Amino acid sequence: MSVALGWQQIPSSLITEILASIFDGVVLDTEHSMWSEEALTASIQVATLMKKDCIVRLHKRDLCLVSKVLDTGATGIMLSTVETKEEAYQFVDMAYHFKSGGHRGLGLVRQNMWGEAGLDALKPLLIPQIESINAINNLEDIIRPEFMYYLIGPYDLSASLSCDGDFENPKFKNAIQKFNSLIRPEKRAVHIPKDVSSHVYNYQDVGMISLGMDTSSIIEGSKENLYAAKNLHIHTD
Repeated sequence: MSVALGWQQIPSSLITEILASIFDGVVLDTEHSMWSEEALTASIQVATLMKKDCIVRLHKRDLCLVSKVLDTGATGIMLSTVETKEEAYQFVDMAYHFKSGGHRGLGLVRQNMWGEAGLDALKPLLIPQIESINAINNLEDIIRPEFMYYLIGPYDLSASLSCDGDFENPKFKNAIQKFNSLIRPEKRAVHIPKDVSSHVYNYQDVGMISLGMDTSSIIEGSKENLYAAKNLHIHTD
């Protein structure tokens, strides 16, 4: 069975607690939301104290935050918009300590409980996002043994092909076909942001799957509740 994660946009440790109680772990999406440093730290604490995976999604422009987020205790990093061999190398270099071949600084931090857990920190789970036709064209050079999974960003990929959101477009399908020819199913990661029940059966063989989002789940659930109430002729204005 795939590793199943919740996807969180709303910066609240309470939501992290709810998602971590249901899923194998949680993705904290800092790219498309407004996380403060304090809120991110609190959510990382909650997820990891619950012994669940905690993956923080960063944009490559925030690569300098990789070390800090891992020091805080996140178990992995998802880096969006990785497009070249050089960017893939920089990702690993920032995430791995010198002993493992990178240049990440080693200190007494929460990840090693300020030295009490030993300085041989576990290697983080690293996931590059493939989100443009440039990344697809450079995928053979991006692939590295340090990467546990590779995640397609379908909306940005389709936008880079000038077919925004048109996942039936031949150009988009050709790009996905190339991705699938280079990345084995167990190395693929998928995020289904909404309408999960309608799409989840298309991804039975992937290694990691993120199901829904806190934001879309609130919208979908609220609409369903309102629809049910209106069918009972309850006044909702």
